[in-house]
Amino acid sequence: MARSSTVAIEREQIDNITVTPVNNNQNNSNGPISKWLRSMWRPLSAVTYLAICIFDFIVAPYLIQAQPHDLAEIFRYVLQMPTEQQSEALAIMYAKGQWSSLTLQGGGLFHIAFGAILGAAAWTRGMEKREAIVVDRASGI
Repeated sequence: MARSSTVAIEREQIDNITVTPVNNNQNNSNGPISKWLRSMWRPLSAVTYLAICIFDFIVAPYLIQAQPHDLAEIFRYVLQMPTEQQSEALAIMYAKGQWSSLTLQGGGLFHIAFGAILGAAAWTRGMEKREAIVVDRASGI
């Protein structure tokens, strides 16, 4: 009994809503931005991968390991510690100063996946160029 009353209330609420259809104009899917994205997605993905690699292998290690600190002052402080704590302090400093690559965590699956995407994109682009050459030669004869 409660189920039918809820359905009636929901039906009343739905009847009061006006739905306007989305304009699926063909011009939107063939606009200049869409054409540009279709033609440039391969170079954009390659530049994105390059930027990620530059950050992960060049910029981040430099920022982590080239922090401005006076090593002489740090060693003076460490030498004042008891011998047992010196090795522990140096181990902590060494571990903190090492950059662990974010994209190599997980066995490098990120690079394998991006390599597959870029490799397949380059291969399909090559096939598209070959087909275009064949069509041009066929139409020229």
